[in-house]
Amino acid sequence: MVVNLALFEAHSKDFQYFLVDGVRLAQIISNIDRVDLNGLDIDWRWLPLRGLEIDGGLGVTDSTIKRNAAEPGSVGHHTPKSVPYKMNLGVQYGMPLSGGLEGLVRLDWEHRDRKYWHPDNQAVSPALDLLGLRVGLRGPQDRWSVTLVGRNLTDQQYYADINASEYSGLPYDIGWRAAGRTVALEARVKF
Repeated sequence: MVVNLALFEAHSKDFQYFLVDGVRLAQIISNIDRVDLNGLDIDWRWLPLRGLEIDGGLGVTDSTIKRNAAEPGSVGHHTPKSVPYKMNLGVQYGMPLSGGLEGLVRLDWEHRDRKYWHPDNQAVSPALDLLGLRVGLRGPQDRWSVTLVGRNLTDQQYYADINASEYSGLPYDIGWRAAGRTVALEARVKF
């Protein structure tokens, strides 16, 4: 078993974040005067049996606005586009098959906490869980592989980006949905 742990503390001046100006159709970079960041990151990998791998992680970030002359009311809020914590767990099993082939099955779960989109912390996406699956076949000496990949298997509907009207310059909120359930076939060949 391998475990990695990182603790961090940072004090940022002129913390940058971006938003979309819907009127000019431009991405704008803005600054927050001072932000404090504290957190931890733990990841681990365990090989309990031949062919079986279990891995996971936890990331916790406390990102707090300490000074913001442009929006004084945002002091004490989470920084834009921040997610206070994320967790993930993966289970993978690889098995030798005849003729030097190897089969592989992997299941991944990811949990994301609420996401705060702007300094005022008014636009908040709820927490969500995502599932992924990979089923594949690998050739001798890893010269080629074919893998069926499923992402967001429960077809969670969530936003990849949101810009509230207060920040977009438009009379309404704008946002882009993340991809729903997707299934793909990946092929790889080494020359």
